[in-house]
Amino acid sequence: MKYTINGYSQEKLIEYDIDLSSSLILRVIADMYTSNSKTLEYKIIENDKYMWCTYGYLMEQVPIIGTDKTLKRKIDVLIEKGILKKIVLKERNGVSGNYLYISLGEKYSLITEYVPEDKMSRPLETKYPEGKDKMSRPLGTKCPNKDSSINNSSIVDSLKEREEGEAPTETKEIQIGIYYQEIRNLLGDKKISYEKIARMGKPISRIREVIEFADKNNKGDGWIVEAIKYDYSLNLNTKKEIKPVIKIQDYGSKERTLDKDTEDIYKALGI
Repeated sequence: MKYTINGYSQEKLIEYDIDLSSSLILRVIADMYTSNSKTLEYKIIENDKYMWCTYGYLMEQVPIIGTDKTLKRKIDVLIEKGILKKIVLKERNGVSGNYLYISLGEKYSLITEYVPEDKMSRPLETKYPEGKDKMSRPLGTKCPNKDSSINNSSIVDSLKEREEGEAPTETKEIQIGIYYQEIRNLLGDKKISYEKIARMGKPISRIREVIEFADKNNKGDGWIVEAIKYDYSLNLNTKKEIKPVIKIQDYGSKERTLDKDTEDIYKALGI
């Protein structure tokens, strides 16, 4: 059985009774939600990020769904299952009306985490010699811990494989997808490329720590990127002792660092 459908676990989709068209709608909404596009409107409501959109706009993205009524019904079902959540505001930019804001629900992450058992119900034929085809290697029974996959550099290695034109294994692709999604969620509406952060290969816990520190201490996006890349210390109490340096001109036009007694003498002489 193919275990990913539109980026979600087919096993989990079956468990939550989410059909193919509903998973497509969910994929489109999730991609919009995590894109942080300047053409979309995002708002923090009740400590969660929501995205304003209309059923008409969603229908333009997936007309294959059929009708607005079908689209609305399927979204409502996803909300009832806890996969999505919505808030309807009565005003937007000073204009009265009913404005739909959508966010990912508490159970959304459950359908993105899955246990790969077999790529397909039948093994694929390969032109590679026996034992050298990546697809012929057995997959693990469980998806590795998200952070441990970063610590052993497999994410960085997989990204390098992509750039060099070599296809990573399916298990690595799963790890990359989870890693990317985590970073997207952490960055929220910040104008930082999640791919740029991902290529640094830092643990999710470290990225989260830096972003939380930056939010609390009014640090900008540029600082966040540098702090993650160069492992900045996040201890505000760490201060460097700065010793005063007095510049005087001598015959060699050199700078000197004076001791306190000499400094006092020069001050008394008005130098």
